[in-house]
Amino acid sequence: MALRARSVFLFGFEITKLNSSLDFRSVNAGPIKMATLRVGFYSLTGLMAEIKRAMEAADPLNQYTITADRTINSGLENRVRIATSGAYLDLLFLTGPRVSSSIAPLIGFAA
Repeated sequence: MALRARSVFLFGFEITKLNSSLDFRSVNAGPIKMATLRVGFYSLTGLMAEIKRAMEAADPLNQYTITADRTINSGLENRVRIATSGAYLDLLFLTGPRVSSSIAPLIGFAA
């Protein structure tokens, strides 16, 4: 029996010291929050939970929702989306103080 579609169960996302940073602002022109992910191997679902944990640890005043586009033909497959319960969110992939260790490429964004 042959498979007709690619699997949407993803694993093997590795967080190291070189890609464990997610710098962001939760207030326009406010202080930079620095979320740090724990080093380890993750499934996509586990990685999303770890991003949520790290962001909420860095910013306990807001809640974060992390989802992934699992549609195979969208051109954005497996790109992670980050939303907040707050009114503002600025992901500092290019300008954060820890840009050299950003998680951006791992979750589908150009760093």
